[in-house]
Amino acid sequence: MDIYLKKLYFDTDHIVDIFLKEDYLFSWDEIQGTDMGEFIKFLRNKYNINGIKSENIEETDGGRTINVSTNKNSLSLRLNNEKTKASKANLTIDDGRNDEFKVKIKNGTLNVYGEKFLDESKKIKIEKATELWKRWSGEPIRLSPYLIGEFIAASSRKRFHYSPDEVVNIIKDEIIPKCKIIYAKLSPDPKILDMPIFEKYDLLRVDFEGKATISNRLIDRHQVSFMISKDLKYGNWKDLDKWTKGIEPGLSFINEPEIAISSTYFELEFFRKASEFALEFDIPFKDAIHLVYATQEKVDIIVASCEHFRNAAQKIEKKFGIEVYPPEQILSQLPTP
Repeated sequence: MDIYLKKLYFDTDHIVDIFLKEDYLFSWDEIQGTDMGEFIKFLRNKYNINGIKSENIEETDGGRTINVSTNKNSLSLRLNNEKTKASKANLTIDDGRNDEFKVKIKNGTLNVYGEKFLDESKKIKIEKATELWKRWSGEPIRLSPYLIGEFIAASSRKRFHYSPDEVVNIIKDEIIPKCKIIYAKLSPDPKILDMPIFEKYDLLRVDFEGKATISNRLIDRHQVSFMISKDLKYGNWKDLDKWTKGIEPGLSFINEPEIAISSTYFELEFFRKASEFALEFDIPFKDAIHLVYATQEKVDIIVASCEHFRNAAQKIEKKFGIEVYPPEQILSQLPTP
């Protein structure tokens, strides 16, 4: 069969490598704290400044300037405004080198972003994933709503600078046009799916925090997140209208410890199916979730950038007749551009 006629399912790492640039360098607020090692490593890798110790780092000007001095070099890193209003940090090294970085408050912390030093294997991994995405012109790439949820969750990590609106635009403008979102159909009732309607413009993430008790004795705390369309009404979500009223398009975050929810038919059936996969093939549960989608869609190939997920997917190859490859192996089968 022509490679372009085959149905490909991409893993989350593949999509993250393509669309999320890992540019977190260090936290400005933690240069003399938990991120001191990251700060020192950054100066060593990018500017070949060695021998920096904690006593060589000094904060001045009310926290707006960081000065560093060693036996061979001295430098200053200065914010362009007070911390709450700063958008840039300017680096000046005594040998004449200068640089500029983006700064942004994320989750209450002032972070510094810029070109990150990546080892050669990571660079190649990103290059191959990106090349395959650009060159693929066959069947729409298969993605699941679960993968979209993982992508959004990944974007909130501190190593990325993206805002919720920027992430929604990446999904809407760059990912969705080249893909087919697949659904797990676990019931004869066509209305019972994981997400009957995927709204590109209007996503809602709902976080439920709760606790488990026995005889009023706390035994566990948990937090569960769901990605849904703001306008979607399904299952038996309790008072969904109440919690989504007035929410603007984009990603919104709701934390309400007292919300009580009951599992929908889909959730019960889907997690039962994923649990069966995890037990039968001895694989992690989160990998099993992806494989439920892939097998239900009867994809031909799972393209896995993540070696861990690739190893899990290979355990189902024989039973379902699905091939599992890293991106570079698919690239080798494409016609020469």
